[in-house]
Amino acid sequence: MSLEPWSFGASRGVTIRTPSYRLFTTLDDEVLRERLPVFLEAAGAQYRGAITPLSPPPFALDTYVMSNRAQWQSIVTQLLGSHSDLVASMNRGGFTLQGRSILYELGPRDTLVLLAHEGWHQFAQASFKEPLPIWLDEGLATWFEGHRWIATTPLFTPRDNPDRMQALRKASRADSLIPLDQLVNTLPQDWIAKGGDWPLTYYAQVWALTRFLAENPQRREALANILTLASRGRLRSELSRRLGDRAAGIAMSRRVGPAVLESFVNRDQDTLQREFSEFVRAITSAAAVPTPTGTRSQARDDSPP
Repeated sequence: MSLEPWSFGASRGVTIRTPSYRLFTTLDDEVLRERLPVFLEAAGAQYRGAITPLSPPPFALDTYVMSNRAQWQSIVTQLLGSHSDLVASMNRGGFTLQGRSILYELGPRDTLVLLAHEGWHQFAQASFKEPLPIWLDEGLATWFEGHRWIATTPLFTPRDNPDRMQALRKASRADSLIPLDQLVNTLPQDWIAKGGDWPLTYYAQVWALTRFLAENPQRREALANILTLASRGRLRSELSRRLGDRAAGIAMSRRVGPAVLESFVNRDQDTLQREFSEFVRAITSAAAVPTPTGTRSQARDDSPP
């Protein structure tokens, strides 16, 4: 790891280079700043191997963590130019575009949760030859959020995500869970536009859906197969073989719909809905997970589909 000065306008920061990342930051919190590169490398290792071995990106990934939203707005304009209109549509935290994450601080805990979430999008954009369905891409991003620290080492615990569990429990008790066929056919932006608790419910449910796939041996094997195929650029051809060229083309271009679930997990959507509902009931009826101290995470801004 190397460290060198980095100036952004009147703000002074540092560039931290690690084997897999170039981190640009203006953070004043020295403890958080020291944790960022360690956390990034540990997260990258999780992306590459937590479910199935995946190839690393072919280049070091650029990540920007600014001290505040004003700095973030300025760096987005400088880096993205014509894409800087994204600033107006972002609610909180930042986004990832073309393999580059541009974020701002949300406090020590939430900044790292955001970094893990957007880091998955960054990894997938940079290393996958074909994109995943939106519901799975977002589900994996939330799945990688869960973590805790043992001394100076982050330990990733996908099942331990109090914010997502809290939102899932709330939606379950209010009988406002999103049906599975609707969950896989919509974008996070649809729920953000709807307002209220819907964005939190959406992210909590795609987190639960990823757990549903990852925690069952047969479904986990299907999940690993999906990731491997997309990483190698063979997902569309496999969908074409199973569903036909037209259905595969629609699924890959729109990145929504049940095509991937039906092809790799179960063609019977009624059975999938029943099993998923039973899984959600089981995990939400378990002993309550205490809400962590500090600011409660809200729906985090996401990379545009």
